[in-house]
Amino acid sequence: MVDILKVREKIQEFIEDSEEVFLKIAAMKNLSKIYNPNWEKDGDFLSCFKIMEEYINSLNIPAIKNLQIFQESSVTPALFFSATSSDVKESYTILMYSHIDKIPFGTGWTRCQPESPRIVDGYLYGRGTSNGLYAIFTILGMIKALDELSLPRPNIVILIESSFESGSPDLLTNLTKSLNIIPTINQVICLDTWTPTNEHFHYMKSCRGIISFNLKVTTGLKPVHSGGFGGIIPDPMMIFNNILSNKIEKIEKSEDLKATNIKIPELEVDITESQQKECQEICNIVGFKMYAMIVYETISELIGSKNEDSKEDFLAAYINGVLRPSYSILGFEDMPDIENASGSLKPYINARLLFRTPPSLDINEGYEKLEKLIKENPPFEAKIEISDVELCYGFDLEENNNNMSEKMVNIFSGFCNQRIGNEALGLRLSRSMPCLNYLSAKLKNVPFFVTGAGNTYFGNPRESNEGIQLSTLIDFSTCLTCYISEYNKYKE
Repeated sequence: MVDILKVREKIQEFIEDSEEVFLKIAAMKNLSKIYNPNWEKDGDFLSCFKIMEEYINSLNIPAIKNLQIFQESSVTPALFFSATSSDVKESYTILMYSHIDKIPFGTGWTRCQPESPRIVDGYLYGRGTSNGLYAIFTILGMIKALDELSLPRPNIVILIESSFESGSPDLLTNLTKSLNIIPTINQVICLDTWTPTNEHFHYMKSCRGIISFNLKVTTGLKPVHSGGFGGIIPDPMMIFNNILSNKIEKIEKSEDLKATNIKIPELEVDITESQQKECQEICNIVGFKMYAMIVYETISELIGSKNEDSKEDFLAAYINGVLRPSYSILGFEDMPDIENASGSLKPYINARLLFRTPPSLDINEGYEKLEKLIKENPPFEAKIEISDVELCYGFDLEENNNNMSEKMVNIFSGFCNQRIGNEALGLRLSRSMPCLNYLSAKLKNVPFFVTGAGNTYFGNPRESNEGIQLSTLIDFSTCLTCYISEYNKYKE
């Protein structure tokens, strides 16, 4: 029987000894490739991996083999290494995956600047700290603790990439290199999610898919003066709005008119009774904490949630965010700011749209429906063009062949209960994770376990003042280490 307190002592010692290196890599810009076209010339990713490589070498962990940085022109680099089990007959191998790349930092940082990380009141603040950068320390601490305590463990393969926030376009290349070295993987553990509270750890049950494209509406050849032509030449923005509001979205009011839902019928998927019940159970536990991180709460009420005391409204909001489609306008081409706006009428509008889709939606079928709807009978016979289409399937760990076993969930959850007094939450997430589709395409029928140490309630991943509570990181790493040590109970 694994002694969870002894494991925690080892993990705590390791994490505390690693703080200087953690601060060093958190200070690196590491903007993902879609946000930084000069990523290869800048060399941030490579520098970050070299720091990690040097640090791993300094630890002198006997089990670590094959340590290397995958490098290829025009492909973002990745860090790879393995840690073989002391049992030479052991063939069960776990792939542990995470990333180091970041999205742009945003504004509103007060506890530190995003590239000047610091430790304050037990939190390590800085961009990326709760969004994947901790993974290398969780993994190394886990290997070191298991081996020093002579606990059983499987073979472990580690792949940390740098294109995740761009949709993981380079993951398949680097994963293929990994499998050329260690060809057989029996389980994947992905460290890149977060829980909505600081009282729970979690595992992911599903995430949504993506349909994204540029929608261009053209009514003229050049800008004209709205004073002379307004009302004669159709405004492309008016037609753009008409397509979205009349063709795509439907606003639905509840019977008491207190709740509002925006629905996208072409992308809807039936929600089962068991999903409804499961979501209700999560809302009973988490309540309004699920949405306490919303920065607009003093301006606009949450969709489907008008009453902080209403569990029905929590449920509507949660289901809207994880099992129903939504869309956003990410940006416009060549739109003047307010100060430079003139009386001219633009000849076209070109915008980037992003649809989040239900986990089980057939993404190609969904896109075909949207395309037909958008292009069919445009007002004033405007020219409608769709370009730069991006499609990413959602991921449902219960429905596809990569589902985690009940034993995996129960073992991890049991250790969470021992350590922090609460079992792990099985969460459906609003976000999308293209990496899971690349991994599952290459590793068919391999169970996935997706979890993470960050939380949105206090860690605020991806936004200003992002930080990770070090005691939470230690406890999470402890629970995951104990889970790994029990692999013989679930590996079959």
